[in-house]
Amino acid sequence: MADICNFQTFIQLMNRKIMRDMNPFDPNRKAKQEDLIYALFYSYYEDHDTVCSQTSGSLYFSGNLGIPKAIKNYYKETSNQNKLRGDIALNIIPWLENADDTVAALIKLIHDAEEIGENQFRELAAFQSNSVELIARITLHAMRQKHYPTKPAELSNPQTRALTDARRHRPPQPCEWFCGRERELAELHDLLQAHSCVFVRGIDGIGKSEFMKKYAAVYGDVYDVRFFWFTGSLAETFSEFGDSEDAIIDALETVAPNVLIIIDNYNPQD
Repeated sequence: MADICNFQTFIQLMNRKIMRDMNPFDPNRKAKQEDLIYALFYSYYEDHDTVCSQTSGSLYFSGNLGIPKAIKNYYKETSNQNKLRGDIALNIIPWLENADDTVAALIKLIHDAEEIGENQFRELAAFQSNSVELIARITLHAMRQKHYPTKPAELSNPQTRALTDARRHRPPQPCEWFCGRERELAELHDLLQAHSCVFVRGIDGIGKSEFMKKYAAVYGDVYDVRFFWFTGSLAETFSEFGDSEDAIIDALETVAPNVLIIIDNYNPQD
């Protein structure tokens, strides 16, 4: 991966600088990756009455998951940026093994980052003597950058592995008496070439499920098909991929472009 200051490289650097035997939230256990994320974005998680899960923490560190839009939008507000500074001062600075060494490493990170120009580097480096402000500004910058998976998504975590493992969510075979619909199958294929999401609609019992099973069978050499049964909500249907809607969306976005996800029995009015 080219030199870049994205959230992956930033949080990995910070993880190397904290005291591993210290956990500001649970003194009875060593700190984990998700604890550092939670400490940094403490105000966001508190305001939304949630936590950073072990799965999300691992995905952020590996680069297989970018910072969710909800967190990015939260910290666009000036008042919440000030909360970020407060959380860094309260949770992060006391956790560092050596604050001066951390600042020096951060300066090197932004100096070597290809996306940071000379003027922006000077603006950031001007806060070298103010570690809270420097970390806050680099955090906000890093969140906006593209993330680059360090491993293929299917190998890095059990959540996205389910979408790339051919043994899981395999589409059922269509009814052996299925016939016709060649024109509609071709039309659906054309639509999927042009759009990332297509709804197949029709009255109950008309054969929508069998139609999609047939499509999966006919075009199985084009797509790596994954078949899901709608269970009442998309969050519940895809709950194995994340602990929040944004986490699920970001996890699904890490899969290869040839993966086709079919959601059977889905009703947008549910």
